[in-house]
Amino acid sequence: MSAADELFIVKMAEAEASGTLSPEALLELQARENADPEFAQAYQEYFHTINSLQDSGKRNRYRALLKDIHADTQAKQVPLLKRVLKLQPKHWKTAAMAASVALLTSVITVWSVQQNQHHTVPATVQLERRIDAIQKKQTETDKTIRQIQVTTEPTAPAPASNYSGTGFALSNDGYLVTNYHVVEGAESLHILTRNGKSYTASVIASEPFNDIALLQIDDENFRFSKKSDLPYSFLASKAPLGASVYTLGFPQDEIVYNEGYISSRNGYQGDSNQYRLEIPAGPGQSGAPVVDASGTIIGIINSKDPQPISSTYAISSKTLLRLLRDIPRDKRPKLPTGNHLSGLSRQDQIEQLQDFTCMVQVYKK
Repeated sequence: MSAADELFIVKMAEAEASGTLSPEALLELQARENADPEFAQAYQEYFHTINSLQDSGKRNRYRALLKDIHADTQAKQVPLLKRVLKLQPKHWKTAAMAASVALLTSVITVWSVQQNQHHTVPATVQLERRIDAIQKKQTETDKTIRQIQVTTEPTAPAPASNYSGTGFALSNDGYLVTNYHVVEGAESLHILTRNGKSYTASVIASEPFNDIALLQIDDENFRFSKKSDLPYSFLASKAPLGASVYTLGFPQDEIVYNEGYISSRNGYQGDSNQYRLEIPAGPGQSGAPVVDASGTIIGIINSKDPQPISSTYAISSKTLLRLLRDIPRDKRPKLPTGNHLSGLSRQDQIEQLQDFTCMVQVYKK
């Protein structure tokens, strides 16, 4: 690989990690990766190294907080698709360059963590919905009704924990995304669609640190909609401060609409992979899509500040797209290339989005 290629990799990777990579530059990068597998591997190795080091002190604290919130959740993992990177001799130069960055960052990280040990950091609240017991019955409309029962006897054995969240389609043929904390430790996953039908699903890839899980419905003939393909697109960059946004999710058994705006382009403790939103969100809305006025997906709801603070956090669609690029082509969902919601009224946008937004039912021991 030429010196010019190596300089290009450094420039593009650092811009992507810092959130300053333009949509035009991203398209150029993707074209280079598609045309040259050797370049793509070298780029991904360098990018993942510096991205994992960026703001590592903040991210480690955030991960610890999320772990504390769900300390009572069984640690059994859903089988995940793992990507193994092997450094060939021709890539050692790139690795050595990344290692020098790592050494400096490690010193800074140790100092940062020591400084912050003297401060109490408020925890965010994840938004999966816990249901102590689930009873299903069929109605004449073939809709699943869930009845919540809670035991008040302190000595009674705890029932198996059941949770629900929200997911939304990445492609019409059964690929969808939700939060990793929704599916972590799941015994089984069921996707409840708009028509009231339930389908089993599997985790095909995840990024626990950024709280993203990609799922695939097990039925190869499944389609979210028989009328149309996905009507929305995904924003490849960060949406602007103050942008009006809305979301659809399942804090209850029927879908709920909320609207608000972006109050910060970075999320919890300045995490550049997230947004801070002023938008209502409650348990069950983990994994809900965040949509801008033109009907473009800009993020995924994943947590909120504890009361009385009302801010909600969302993972950016840019972070999701980065994860999708790491998946082998034969397992990667084919994302929509156009946005057919642009120009429609809000009500018409919501009507179409409901076909592709679903409840994720999770059964854990």
